[in-house]
Amino acid sequence: MSSLKIISFKETHTRMPKTSQPFTIEHALLGLVRRHPLHGYEIYQRLKTHPTLNMIWNPKQSQVYAMLKKLEQAGFLAATVETQEAYPPRRVLRLTDEGATALAHWFSRPVQRWEDVQREFPARLFFAQNSIDDTARNLVEQQRSISRTWLTDLQQRMRSLTACQSSEWLLIQLRMHQVQGFLNWLDHCLVYFSEPVFVVHTIAALQDSPQPALAQRFVGYVCSAVGQALLEQYGFLPACESAETQPAPHAPDELTIGHATAEVSLTVFAAATLKDAFQALAYAFSTAHGGCTINLTCAGSHYLADEIAQGAPVDVFASANRKLMAPVIQAGRMASGSERIFARNRLLVVTGKHSPVQLSTLHDLAQPGLKIALGSRSTAIGHYALDMLAKAEQHGSLAPNEREAVLHNVAFYEQDVRAVLARVVGGEADVAIVYTSDYHDPMGETTASLVYPLEELWLGIG
Repeated sequence: MSSLKIISFKETHTRMPKTSQPFTIEHALLGLVRRHPLHGYEIYQRLKTHPTLNMIWNPKQSQVYAMLKKLEQAGFLAATVETQEAYPPRRVLRLTDEGATALAHWFSRPVQRWEDVQREFPARLFFAQNSIDDTARNLVEQQRSISRTWLTDLQQRMRSLTACQSSEWLLIQLRMHQVQGFLNWLDHCLVYFSEPVFVVHTIAALQDSPQPALAQRFVGYVCSAVGQALLEQYGFLPACESAETQPAPHAPDELTIGHATAEVSLTVFAAATLKDAFQALAYAFSTAHGGCTINLTCAGSHYLADEIAQGAPVDVFASANRKLMAPVIQAGRMASGSERIFARNRLLVVTGKHSPVQLSTLHDLAQPGLKIALGSRSTAIGHYALDMLAKAEQHGSLAPNEREAVLHNVAFYEQDVRAVLARVVGGEADVAIVYTSDYHDPMGETTASLVYPLEELWLGIG
């Protein structure tokens, strides 16, 4: 019986053209070092402890080292020796230009063989979704096209079977169900990457800063590989594929790092959702720049923008909504086009730890008696949440009367996202819409424990 040969699709589907180094899942290791260099054990630990990649691929340490050597020999990774005062020197690996090209080619191309789908496609999609363009959406669409071809081929094969080939018929039927299930999941992915847009955080130095070089340096630090890695620890998504591709703006009068820096200070206004991350960034920056003082003020982006527009002495502004840079630019405090995207976020629905509320779809937000907390219409989080509800209505995920019912259930409109979350944590609201980064709680201290990724509620698969 030839069922195993048929199920493998080796005869009915063409493979990708072979390159000089036809790696597959090994490319995931390139993705781990694309933002900043790491030594081999760090790469292994990141792969081992990563909550997503660990579910896809869990190789042994020796296997990781062997694959890193293979990638280095292919020219995709380059090693430098890093000396350490109290420890032996270590080899640090960085992504080469050839490696960056190979990685981008890998995660932007669909999987050509069914046997590779379970491990390969989720890994490619993981890295594709961190791109700021349509890479993830395009990848899903290409994979859907190939998967439909697989399904058609199976259907044709099944129609050609005779009664004496019942075992083969059963195996092909099993594979048809698997491919159809994969296609259904791809449909969910397509909506996931099409509808709820990423929340974009921007940062810029003020034109009238008395410390222009230091202000620009702080902006560059936040956007650098070091800053991006720190932001990731606080639940933020990276600004783009590679922080290194965003050069820091030219800073006049280069600053000498040393004790003289401690005599100057920066005033930084940052959105409330950035508070914890920017406290850590400010400390790291100050330590690296001679102990200079960072005066950090965190509040709603709309409030901070108004304060700056009215003349508040500020050196750097980091907003949770790109549109709120406009009043600062119009006031002449910031040069148009000087703002830079430094992080992204997603919306998240949270409920109280002991709340009886159970959500399956967005329709459940319209159930009578529910108390919802949102940001006010002028805040960034409120803007994003209300925009999401409007898009859900356009998409058909909410009926017009349901959207009105959801808004009728809003019991609290708060002035920043932290206050929104506090309503649920304190038990005053049943549901709140916040950013993913605000729920990020590595110490386990947040008492709002039931979370619903908004995209899943949108699709009704939560």
